Amino acid sequence: MHGKIDSRTGVAQLVSQPDFRLGETLLSPSRRIVSGSGGEAPVEPLVMQLLVVLAEAPGTVVARDTLIARCWNDAFAGDESLNRLVSEARRIGRTVAGGSFRIETITRTGYRLVVAVPPAPPTSPGETAPVADDQPEQAVTPAEAATDRPALSRRALLAGGAVVLLAAGAGSSLLLRRRNEAEADKLIARATDRVRANLHDGATEAIPFLEQAVTIAPDYARAWGMLALVRSEVANASNPDTLNEAVAAAQIAARRALELDRKQVDARVALAILLPVFGNWLAAEAALRAALENAPDHATGLEHLALLLAETGRNLEAHLISSRLLALEPLLPADNARQIRSLWIVGKTREMDALGARAMLQWPTHSGVYTARLWTLGLSGSPEIALEMVRRAGAPLILPPLVKEACIATFGALARPTKARVAEAVSACLAAAAKRQSSSHSVLPLLSAIGAVDEAFAVAEGYLLRRGALTPPLLPLDGKPSVIGLKSRTTRALFIPATAAMRRDARFMPLCREIGLAAYWKAAGVTPDFFRISSPPIAQL
Repeated sequence: MHGKIDSRTGVAQLVSQPDFRLGETLLSPSRRIVSGSGGEAPVEPLVMQLLVVLAEAPGTVVARDTLIARCWNDAFAGDESLNRLVSEARRIGRTVAGGSFRIETITRTGYRLVVAVPPAPPTSPGETAPVADDQPEQAVTPAEAATDRPALSRRALLAGGAVVLLAAGAGSSLLLRRRNEAEADKLIARATDRVRANLHDGATEAIPFLEQAVTIAPDYARAWGMLALVRSEVANASNPDTLNEAVAAAQIAARRALELDRKQVDARVALAILLPVFGNWLAAEAALRAALENAPDHATGLEHLALLLAETGRNLEAHLISSRLLALEPLLPADNARQIRSLWIVGKTREMDALGARAMLQWPTHSGVYTARLWTLGLSGSPEIALEMVRRAGAPLILPPLVKEACIATFGALARPTKARVAEAVSACLAAAAKRQSSSHSVLPLLSAIGAVDEAFAVAEGYLLRRGALTPPLLPLDGKPSVIGLKSRTTRALFIPATAAMRRDARFMPLCREIGLAAYWKAAGVTPDFFRISSPPIAQL
């Protein structure tokens, strides 16, 4: 190996690391490329750093704490983050490296890099070198850089026979590439099925299929673009301790796709949805619309554009996109769930109820359909049914415990309003809002719906402006993060029917000015639905 591996400064040091070998596999830290019998593949920076650290002392156990310190530069990272890196490194060892190396777990201690010793060459033509029956797989120091392969002479390359061989090889290579891309397409289809079937875990389940696709077809832009798109969706729902890794993994895949095809739409959408939205509405919208220019029916891009429009009070436009998506894929539960909420927001409650009832019959355990039905019923005149749904044993409700308690108290107060029940509901909502940021937006419509407008504004101020007594914490609490994903602050709740009392209040427009929405409306030259209906022109803001 050229030079000495030095991982003390973490991922930033990779650019200065020399290439080295693990068995018959070549690793290039500076380019983050692994080349082995299974082909060539890019590697995430943290995964390459893990391999570099382990390669410093192959065969020696490296403690988990040491790996975390060297990979994350002593920044906070948990066991889950390290486990993911080790799992990815093992996958590379199996697929790209063809088993040239493996990572062994030493229980409650750490990990050990084991490099396979290649078999000795035959001693003479037709004769195989003897191998001891009990010869173990050994850990060896990484070899020196790759030895030069014998090159064809210039005369040989110009010879007619060589030209024929090269032409035949090119045809064979093209055929193999097409075959590999066809196999990759099958894996992409399986990954897409996983995403469509499961609203929350589908993207995570799809990643292994797409990783296999880019291993089989490393120069296939579509496979890299799909991997980038799915990894971007994972990043949008990642916890703080894994968020940076998830974003970096998505960006690496997207850049590779765009290197192969600068117009690859999945990669362009992936980079667009990695942009923060809160306070960045104008740039985020421009990126999404640019990505959709050459693919106006791209489902994921349209989904995120609809979300952004809802964030900015443009629910009528968002509803058109939601209806379009449902027409394209009428049997996807996630699209049905989105349309249930959209119909409610634009005031089509009869259609909302019909679609909600039908969707619940088709997908009774789908969390997206279930929660859409719960909130729309609870906040549009049927709180008794919502109360029964949230209390039902075994209900597929994905809500933090305090938000669940707030729903029960609020739906109860809406069903049978008394001063005591309203006070209980307000108390439960404020407890949830104070506990974690990811719960604050859930209780905003609950508070407004029961007439606690002052408390709703106090929650909005703490959540959106991080100011006041109800400012939720950002750090993990009780082992669970307060903030989840790139879109941890959302303004959608400000523009739904349940918060109409807030929009009628004199404090609403100053709040919109402070968080930057009013400036966005002016810069974009658009008017939010509520302002167009009940207020003077937007230019007077």
